[in-house]
Amino acid sequence: MSSVTNPTEKKRLAYERDHYNRNGQSNKAWRKTKPVKKAKARRAYRKTANDLTIVTATDDTAPTAATRKKEGMEQRRVSDWGAIGLRDFVASRQERRESTIGAKQRRKARAKQPIPPLNT
Repeated sequence: MSSVTNPTEKKRLAYERDHYNRNGQSNKAWRKTKPVKKAKARRAYRKTANDLTIVTATDDTAPTAATRKKEGMEQRRVSDWGAIGLRDFVASRQERRESTIGAKQRRKARAKQPIPPLNT
């Protein structure tokens, strides 16, 4: 049980300690998905490298496109956007909510405006 009994103190501690995962999934899903994505990227890189090595090593008249591709090959990156603090996440959501107020009315008004004729 928590030793903090004051609700405002609990909220302050939550804002300091908690974080939000920005990877589009829950933190538990990303914890399992990230290693799988990295392994797939490694496998694809190894397969492409092996295939290009076989093509370029068999004879001296290997296609120049294959040798260039082999030289400039890189493994696909698995991007991790990282976590942000709960305070920052709540602030960004609040900002987004405020910016979208009245957006539907603005879209409707813009759709009702007449299209200007083309000057040809």
